[in-house]
Amino acid sequence: MKVKASVQKLKEKAKTKKRQIAACAAAILTICAFTFPIITRHMAFKNLGIENAVKITYVQYVGEAFASSLKVQRTLEDEGAVKEFTETVSQGKIPYAQKGKAENSVVFFHMENGDRISAFVDGANLGFNYGKLWIKTGDLSDRFDIMEEQDLVKIKDLSSE
Repeated sequence: MKVKASVQKLKEKAKTKKRQIAACAAAILTICAFTFPIITRHMAFKNLGIENAVKITYVQYVGEAFASSLKVQRTLEDEGAVKEFTETVSQGKIPYAQKGKAENSVVFFHMENGDRISAFVDGANLGFNYGKLWIKTGDLSDRFDIMEEQDLVKIKDLSSE
């Protein structure tokens, strides 16, 4: 009788242990499911290398970005100001679920090797990789205002005759 009771207790302990292991495994998988996207976004942002920018261009389009004429174009070429701007962006937060909207303003980060990294501007957010990676930077409008405005070329009467 005592042997049966001992065996029964051991079986119950084994079942309890299995439930605890299953609960721990489920908790670990849930934590991984939430942290993996955060880690990959941080890695993708760090791999952009915007801190190596030598020039920054802000472009505002009349209509849709990249598909309409320019309304405003401003540049920032001062080394110290460019570094300050990129540090501000680098210190931005990567929101977990919040995404911005790709509107008609774009910032280009020009690199030493000639590459350009573009980011959509949506208020206090910058959308890198064509809006796949959003960074909450805070309001950058004052930084855009101090950039040097560039003259735009105006072309009139493009109709074919």
